[in-house]
Amino acid sequence: MVNSEAGPSRPAHPAFPSVAAPSPQNVPVPPSPAHLWKQIQDSSSPQLLSDLAALMDFLAPSKPGNEEAPRELLLLEGIDLTSVSGAQVPAITLGLVYVLTERLNRRTRGADENLELALSVCVNGSSEQLARAPWRVAQFAWAVLRAAQKAKETARALHPLQHLLRLTFNNAYFNGVHAAFLEACLSLRAIDLGYQSLSIIYSNVVAGTSVIDVLTYYHHAGTVAAAHGDFARASELFTFGASIPGETPSAIRIACAKRAILCELLSSGRPAPFPKDMAQATSRSIDKGMEPYKKLSKAFENREWDQASEAVSSNDAVAMFEKDCNRGLVTQIMQSIPKRRILDLRKTYSRLSLQDLASKVMAPADAVKSAIQDMVVRDEIQATINGVPEVVTFVDDDDYASPQQMVKLVQANLLAQNVNNDLLYANRAMLLNRKLLQKKMDRIENKDKRGSIEPLKSRGEFEVPGDDIGQVRGAGSNYADMGF
Repeated sequence: MVNSEAGPSRPAHPAFPSVAAPSPQNVPVPPSPAHLWKQIQDSSSPQLLSDLAALMDFLAPSKPGNEEAPRELLLLEGIDLTSVSGAQVPAITLGLVYVLTERLNRRTRGADENLELALSVCVNGSSEQLARAPWRVAQFAWAVLRAAQKAKETARALHPLQHLLRLTFNNAYFNGVHAAFLEACLSLRAIDLGYQSLSIIYSNVVAGTSVIDVLTYYHHAGTVAAAHGDFARASELFTFGASIPGETPSAIRIACAKRAILCELLSSGRPAPFPKDMAQATSRSIDKGMEPYKKLSKAFENREWDQASEAVSSNDAVAMFEKDCNRGLVTQIMQSIPKRRILDLRKTYSRLSLQDLASKVMAPADAVKSAIQDMVVRDEIQATINGVPEVVTFVDDDDYASPQQMVKLVQANLLAQNVNNDLLYANRAMLLNRKLLQKKMDRIENKDKRGSIEPLKSRGEFEVPGDDIGQVRGAGSNYADMGF
């Protein structure tokens, strides 16, 4: 993961809505690891599982408000877990997630045995118990990945993490396991496997979700899409990551912004469509700290190819691209210039000899022919190359009745329906959002007392939806109105 560059007094990533830590007076703490292990094994009913979840939340070191908790209990010192079989895992999944996360993070003795049991939890765990602590499951996934990386056995964790992602899938609610799974895919160059998981569209988060996990997901997802060659999807994912609100810029958000610029140039040849209401800190970083990226984007927009070459060849630009690990994307952008010239010429000519087209593109005929064939395969253009001498014929009308186009139409229709459902949900949530209504009513009534929503609540006409649910705002949302 990419560390934040924010100072200690101003966190770069404000916390998502979270549930307050249980009060120590309300959580009976077991006197010893043996008693805690027995409680984990005996928690079979829903009520006992709820009690166990409250206890584990209190003991977990990353929860706020529990600094006095006896954290050493979570290590279960003296308890041998090697005898736990795969058949036993579903009944004690919740407890194992907390205990193994602590053991793997602290790198206690028996690291290999702990990793082996953790992988078994990923495969055999109970989805119902995993759903009780999604924030801890995300930490568990990262602990598994880091332990496997330290043991130089990352491949062992790949498919168990994929299975854990399936077990914890919860419709449109963000899943922190996804970020860890994508990092495993990138580490092992399993790009196709990671790309298949990008069909999930997240629009909500549950309480306790780490903003770093969300940012890491969009960064890694964009990287996977770019490595797969889907630069349009990569640009969308990177733009979303760069647009998530924050008071100060962070390394991962800036990295997303830089790669969004490059992937959009590869996709459309135009500047990245960052939202106007992007966080000011990120906007300032784009304006002041990304000069080579801005020059390259501007040159492409104006079709000034010589200026584009100058923008990427200066010493400062080369050093920045190398430091950002974006030199490969920049090279692909420069190699795409003949394709951009072909697309521009297509607007003027419907039929042209290959030699004439090559002279106008200022590239060898073989390279132009190869570029056209590649664009046809990628559905970026409709064209044929026939005859002697070879003649390029651009086809204006797509065959919308072809099976390929019908598949695209079905996919686009499904996506439109999903977006419409998300918009309807967001509209209802906004209408029932207490803070938003209070703000609107205060504005209408000029902060008059008659604008208060308390009378509505007292008459039962106003209900606040689940307090444990927050939302990740889309790249085009109005953050000033919705809050975060």
